[in-house]
Amino acid sequence: MVNNLTNNSLSIKKDSYFIFIFLLFSFIVCFFNTLNSPYYLFNEWCDPQIYFSIGKGIFNGKVPYKDLFDHKGPLIYFIYGIGYLVSNTSLLGIYLIQSCFWFLSILFAYRTAKLFLSNISSFIIALLYTTILYSKSGSGGSADEFIVPIITISFYYFLSYFNGNYQSPKGLYKIMLIQGFTFAFAFFVKFSVCVFWAPLILAICYRIYTEKKYKQIVFCFMYFMVGFIILAFPFLLYFLLNNAFADFIFAYFTFNSMYASTGITIDVVLNIAVRFVKLTSRFYIAFPLVLLGLAVLIFTKKYIKEKEYKIGIFFSFVFLYLPIVNSRDHHLYAYIVLYVFAIMGLVYIFGFLDKYLMKKKSNHYPIYILSFICILALNIYNQGLLANERSALFCKENCSYGQKEFAEIINKEHNPTLLDLQLDKGIYMAADIVPSYKYFFHPAIDNTVFPDISEFQKNIVKNSGPMFIVTSRTNFPYLNENYTMIATYTEMQDPYGEIYLYKRK
Repeated sequence: MVNNLTNNSLSIKKDSYFIFIFLLFSFIVCFFNTLNSPYYLFNEWCDPQIYFSIGKGIFNGKVPYKDLFDHKGPLIYFIYGIGYLVSNTSLLGIYLIQSCFWFLSILFAYRTAKLFLSNISSFIIALLYTTILYSKSGSGGSADEFIVPIITISFYYFLSYFNGNYQSPKGLYKIMLIQGFTFAFAFFVKFSVCVFWAPLILAICYRIYTEKKYKQIVFCFMYFMVGFIILAFPFLLYFLLNNAFADFIFAYFTFNSMYASTGITIDVVLNIAVRFVKLTSRFYIAFPLVLLGLAVLIFTKKYIKEKEYKIGIFFSFVFLYLPIVNSRDHHLYAYIVLYVFAIMGLVYIFGFLDKYLMKKKSNHYPIYILSFICILALNIYNQGLLANERSALFCKENCSYGQKEFAEIINKEHNPTLLDLQLDKGIYMAADIVPSYKYFFHPAIDNTVFPDISEFQKNIVKNSGPMFIVTSRTNFPYLNENYTMIATYTEMQDPYGEIYLYKRK
């Protein structure tokens, strides 16, 4: 361990070359590793398409939840709305934003590692962090991906405080202000992730309580709330001014509660155990690094000495892990928020190599260059998207995609309207159409749990409302009576998934 804790803060002037390298690395690795990048023809995954459609709606006078329904936090829609301003028929803007967010993840992984190791080891760890993250990112553009840099920033400041930095009242309040803001960011993207902060904040407050500094606890709470309000106030004001606060509460809290699992039964425990084993065996490098990072924080005194902070770290992981592993749909990309703990797993391993790397040569530039090239190649190879010629921009054949074909048909009409009877597959974006209906697609919720969406869409189809309908269901009520199938395509991501375009008779 490098005894350099008092100089761990990254000086932008001193380390500007690192910042440039991390930024360059982020844009290159995102170019190849996310389907949102201009290297790929199209991202058919429904999540980014839904966020993009609502983000587009925001900048065209629509209000989330009130005019366009979904159940993620409002901040993700505004992020995608900014991406829409860059390009209204592609995810180029999201690629640019995502690359910047990825840069923050790398930068603060570097800062975290520098709390304990040399520059060169921290540099390698920061780049390896992206490889671990991309083992969980899927097609790219999930809400969880935008939370990762926020948790990484938060994790750095928690560990920095636990290791004796920011110990003055002024430093402590700065920590709480930052944590309040990062908490708010997660809250307005995906509130279930906010459990990460609670045990760690409580651990700090408990420690202050044992030292009988009661006023500091009050000020900690105040600064945390100020950080939260900085981001929360604009959203609350936005929904109040648009008379949509009740819609926000229903969609984001009530509707999401319909997904939640309740109760602890033997089946739930067995399900968690089986998924844990499968996750460890499938991601046999990345996930064990997460567990190693958690273990060295809890069971050694090398990185955290105080018992209260160790307990906070443990429960922070548990509270974050259990809702993911016990979720109904169990999306693997949701685990990405846990991988911040893998930084400490890498720190532990590189702790044995650090002295060797430092003494090997006085000139470390060859190691930096070699690390950059090798880890970049590993990222690209690990994701395997380059092998998907059909979706790559520079492919030699099969370069067309169905969304573009549908869009060409739709855009022949004047002011076309569209309804997707299932998950948004990107026709709205390809055709540059602002959704006209509140339930412009059908979220993945059973009709027996929430029948309103299905009834709404049935009524719209019955009355021949939209000019065009997109669906993979040919037996939808009233569909064949009022509409004619005019085109079909097979999804790139699902060779057995047929999508049909219907036009009003």
